[in-house]
Amino acid sequence: MQAAKRVYIHVIGNDFGNLFLDFLSSLKEQTLQDFQLAVVDNATLEGAGSLNERPNTVVLRNIKKQSFSRCHNQLMRLALARWQDVDATDRFILITRPDVILSPKTLEHLVSVMEKDPKCGLVVPRLLRAKITFVEEGERHEFDLTREELSRGYALTRGRRIIPAEAKEGEASLQPFAPTPHAFLVRAAALKETGLELDELFSKVPAVLDLAWNLRLAGWSVGEAPEATIWLEPYQESTRVPACMHLASASAVDEYAEWRLVQTKNDTILLRVKHAPWILGACGLFLLRLTLRPWNGFRFLQKLSLYAKIRSKRRKRERSQVPSREIQERWFI
Repeated sequence: MQAAKRVYIHVIGNDFGNLFLDFLSSLKEQTLQDFQLAVVDNATLEGAGSLNERPNTVVLRNIKKQSFSRCHNQLMRLALARWQDVDATDRFILITRPDVILSPKTLEHLVSVMEKDPKCGLVVPRLLRAKITFVEEGERHEFDLTREELSRGYALTRGRRIIPAEAKEGEASLQPFAPTPHAFLVRAAALKETGLELDELFSKVPAVLDLAWNLRLAGWSVGEAPEATIWLEPYQESTRVPACMHLASASAVDEYAEWRLVQTKNDTILLRVKHAPWILGACGLFLLRLTLRPWNGFRFLQKLSLYAKIRSKRRKRERSQVPSREIQERWFI
């Protein structure tokens, strides 16, 4: 039986397009080769193709399409099971996408941050824009890896607004509160000791924010590796600010309601009272945007029906020790 690798790279294959081969090529060029690729074939029509023939790849197949959280939880459980008899403090999981390009030292830089701080539970890489043009389907015309920064993760304001952590012109970058769902490294020991997973009640952005918040409450920190660069073609989705911070479209309303539930699950009551003016201001801004599309208000109420389940999860966490209010207050800008 093959020995368990030090790093597991987890991706969900909703569409194994042209960029997947470039992703695999970038993995071959990594200076740290002690890794295993694990892929969820999420009910795709074309399937994972020749991945079955690769000795360093694990492929799980879903007959029905599953959520971001459920797919990655499947892979995380598999990785933790393989690391059952080894020291999990030196084992890591990179959650990313099958259409990104990693610089040759990405894994090395991410793991290096973990090695320097044994209480670091998550590491945020630096996402850069890849400009890709196709002449026709299946034929690449141009492939340009730019230095344009897309994301260094998310920061949180006192109003619980999610903002980009990357630097504006003439300013220092903010300390990321949480990574984006597109790419981050998590320490296996942090998941093993806390029993945490991505919450399957949430879509991908709230689920990742919830995981980062939970790990912080359990005493783990979130680090940053700006030298670990990953290129991404953003398509139509925003990598800088999640949908819930935009106009009140149906997806934004769903995500905003889930983000409110993440706060209910993790936030400290005393801090929310202290930050009440900022929080009320942010809520008022969202309600103002919601008036542009009032029919989406029903979606908001439907999502809030999960409140009882969220309160139950909060009560379980309240029995465990959490950082002091002073430490938690440093997480907000």
